[in-house]
Amino acid sequence: MPLLDLRGGSIRVDHLDFGRENFIRRATDTPVLEIVSNAVIITLPTSALTLATLTGTETLTNKTIDLASNTLIATSAQIAAAVTNETGSGLLVFATSPTLTTPVIGAATGTSLSLTGALAGGPSLTPGTGADGAETLDSGVWTNGTIIITRWLVDLTNLVGSTTDLDIIGESAAANCHFGQFTTAVNGVFTGGQVTCLEVPAGGVTDIDFYSATVSTGTENDLITGLTETALLTSGAAWGAGSTKGMTAAIPANDYLYIVNGAGGVPGTFTAGKFLIEIFGT
Repeated sequence: MPLLDLRGGSIRVDHLDFGRENFIRRATDTPVLEIVSNAVIITLPTSALTLATLTGTETLTNKTIDLASNTLIATSAQIAAAVTNETGSGLLVFATSPTLTTPVIGAATGTSLSLTGALAGGPSLTPGTGADGAETLDSGVWTNGTIIITRWLVDLTNLVGSTTDLDIIGESAAANCHFGQFTTAVNGVFTGGQVTCLEVPAGGVTDIDFYSATVSTGTENDLITGLTETALLTSGAAWGAGSTKGMTAAIPANDYLYIVNGAGGVPGTFTAGKFLIEIFGT
């Protein structure tokens, strides 16, 4: 029942109706106040000035939400969508031992590295168009501590050798017969190198030499000495399977690697001849 008590200086109502389905009322037999507007009810508990229930989309301005005492339910994708300066993409990482798929990691420090799969190397070296027809031609750059290791795995099969000592080996009459460029930025400063014969050459000369030159345009069947070159390793004899020989000269920065005849012979297309070329830099 409404009560208007002027003697006590107060007004108390159980139901205050503003019309058009807008009113304030006390919930039945409870000390709870309800504000009703068009059938939407906001409940105000008397024990605290907090909103018990919100429906729809609400905007909170200048409010601090303490997640230690409140629960936020959201997926990583939803949080990522709400963050504007995140690094990377996909799922957020909150674990001490997370599983990451194909991450890109810059300079990093650590105390140990445990691997269950292969460790990929750095960039591969791009061969010239006169050498990329080799049966196998793979390369990579690895860093171990301060040592930079550059490796080429070359199968001479399908490349052509000529009759003349120091002629460039490559695709028949093709230019750009180099096997990649050696740069300080990628390969470091030369400290040493070696070549290992994994399979004896066949189809061409078995005495194979390794040179570098300042240009990439060296052509098959042309003399390497016609370029500004450096003799890295001159075999002096036929290679044997498993034999390793050290380089006797440093490959200058920005030079291109070439493989040449180490002796005169019968011209022909190689059917075998695998070499592992390794250069160490810092």
